[in-house]
Amino acid sequence: MTQRAELPGPVAARWLASLPRATPGPSYHLVPSPGGLRQSLRRTSGSVHLAGAARLGAAARVARFATRLRVFAGEEDGDLASAWVFDLPGAALTLVLSPEPYRGFSGEGGLLTTLLAASAESSALQLLEHLAWEPRIDRVALGGATGLGSAEVEAGIGYLAATGKVGFDLLEDSWFHRELPWDTSRVEADNPRLRAARTLVAEGAVAPTAQGWTVRSEDHRHFVVREPLSCTCLWWARHSGSRGPCKHVLATRLLMQ
Repeated sequence: MTQRAELPGPVAARWLASLPRATPGPSYHLVPSPGGLRQSLRRTSGSVHLAGAARLGAAARVARFATRLRVFAGEEDGDLASAWVFDLPGAALTLVLSPEPYRGFSGEGGLLTTLLAASAESSALQLLEHLAWEPRIDRVALGGATGLGSAEVEAGIGYLAATGKVGFDLLEDSWFHRELPWDTSRVEADNPRLRAARTLVAEGAVAPTAQGWTVRSEDHRHFVVREPLSCTCLWWARHSGSRGPCKHVLATRLLMQ
């Protein structure tokens, strides 16, 4: 995500107070303006998508103490998640809103693909020994300390992110060490598409062809196309990869590895 807008504390508080309170509230496309953020029902270049305005309105209680509000969104105009960073005395609070009020973040972004690496868990265990509660993780230094390559470091950090042991600081544009009380054994359980992809590969359901791969799944045969990977399944038809890769694409990536 990149920063799209910045509001002084008093301006942010007034703007947040003007948002609807009925849950979940309307969805807007926001454009920076002198008075805060101008609301529009249409997407424009550089706008920030706010899905369910009442979800952000709940932050008004925090905004009264904020000295500044910074708004972040994905680099592509089609990225509909948003992040709202409140600068507070001695702290910064980041609130990330999913693309729709009824959706979480399962499968979003590149985490599922990162977790495919066979070395993800073992690399994570090596990295964990060197994190030392650093507020800013230096991936190059970690690679030097552990002897891991850059791809292994990325895979290990992805695994640590999935287990709540690292977070990402938008203001610093960097990972940081933290310890959330999550069960590390639930990585596969919390990502059913990843688990299903491993099952497809184990069952020999993925086969290469001249143009891509065929994937047998239950009573259906799907086709995964090369460059960029896409699938003929119903999930891909509905979401076109906007909610992360389907299990057939994940299985194909596993086979490629």
